[in-house]
Amino acid sequence: MINLRRSHRFFLLFGVAIFLVAMPGVSAEDMRQPTTEPAGFDKWSLWDNGLHLRGANMYQGEKSFDPETEWPWHPHLKKSDLISLKKSGANVVVFSVPGPFNVRSPWGPNPDSIYALDTHVKWAKEVDLFVVLGIRTGPGRSEEDITGLESKKRINTVFTDAAVQRHYLDMWRFLAERYRDFDHVVGYDPLLEPNAKYPGTNEIITFRYQWRSFAQSLIYAIREIDPNIPILISPDQFGAPEALKTWRPLLGKRLVCTIHQYIPREYTHKCAKEADIDKLNDAYKAIDKWKKKWGERSHPVAVMEYGVKQTQKEGAAFMQKQFKLLEDRDINNAVWIWEVEDPEYNNETCKECIAFDFRRNPTLCKAIVEYWRTAGTSASK
Repeated sequence: MINLRRSHRFFLLFGVAIFLVAMPGVSAEDMRQPTTEPAGFDKWSLWDNGLHLRGANMYQGEKSFDPETEWPWHPHLKKSDLISLKKSGANVVVFSVPGPFNVRSPWGPNPDSIYALDTHVKWAKEVDLFVVLGIRTGPGRSEEDITGLESKKRINTVFTDAAVQRHYLDMWRFLAERYRDFDHVVGYDPLLEPNAKYPGTNEIITFRYQWRSFAQSLIYAIREIDPNIPILISPDQFGAPEALKTWRPLLGKRLVCTIHQYIPREYTHKCAKEADIDKLNDAYKAIDKWKKKWGERSHPVAVMEYGVKQTQKEGAAFMQKQFKLLEDRDINNAVWIWEVEDPEYNNETCKECIAFDFRRNPTLCKAIVEYWRTAGTSASK
């Protein structure tokens, strides 16, 4: 097998060195070609006026470089996964992925992750999908800060260490420069699911202050490079709807408040036999109150993660109720999760991701696909 990967890594390393001296970073020349968007296309129009985006998240996690697959992330996402998502009626993919800078010192760019992210963004363009880029990890923040709260591997110094924060901000300047010319990249979520380490009342209040301060810095860093890209910011408590009660908008324009909506969790996550629909309705009432208080057009809300375990027999009916709540409010949304076709990625590798892979439940999958196919906005229109 011809190993094109090594040569690509060489050029990435060379480009990264240039970035560290002066922006912009490297980018593949073919990815700089004009997109098929009409002249004057404004990405903000997808967020501030109606429901335009319906799709799914695609998860990627870091792994040691595998010379056989030549891919740095798992599961091994392929272009065919994006093609199948598009054919199912979605028009947006949220890449829920590791950041391209190292979690630990040295903090600089990781060429393997840059290569993978570039490839995903390019493929999405080729299959006509909008992209929201959601970053899970980066300098001072490990995957365990989302998925392994009790793990000894958990790293979350990015919320408290100013020196580490500077590296995370540099990562976002790098990303903003790299993708600023891609019309199909329509939003950045710079840090997914911010959360306090200890969920006590005092800890939540302290963390909220830390997160608001850092989130504002992230907005400023991105705006240094790209004044127009929509930026998605979650409230604390993993972006849950109940966090909206105490969440105030941050400073800046073209900001979207993004929610990860899994209420009622005893049904979506813990497999209770019946869903408490009153709790589901209350979650959207919290969104209504927030939008009414702060202004729907100036501070739009999007639900960019929601779903239910595919083992729930009545999961389709539950999701249909949620679709109606989203439609009634014109809220952009993305389901968790469109799982990739990777035979090595099984229940032992990521039980939580497989648990939400709705394609394993034909009735649930049919309901979601039928909902997507009502979407009328395309990345090439």
